[in-house]
Amino acid sequence: MVTIGFFMSFMIAAIAMIIGILAFGEFADGIPCPPPSQPDGELACERGKSIGWTVVGIFPVTLFFGLTALFGKFGK
Repeated sequence: MVTIGFFMSFMIAAIAMIIGILAFGEFADGIPCPPPSQPDGELACERGKSIGWTVVGIFPVTLFFGLTALFGKFGK
């Protein structure tokens, strides 16, 4: 049975993911990468953006589990 805490955690995590995607999308567009004539710099810049997207993707999952535990404590 799905509890209110689970539902609230899921909704907050979904909203956090949407906000994270919108915020990091703007942030990533503002990072100036070196031109393709400097392949090492361009590769490092793209790798940094990729790691940033990974963090944005992982954050809502950790937030969901944390909030589920928090809301689960309130329900008891």
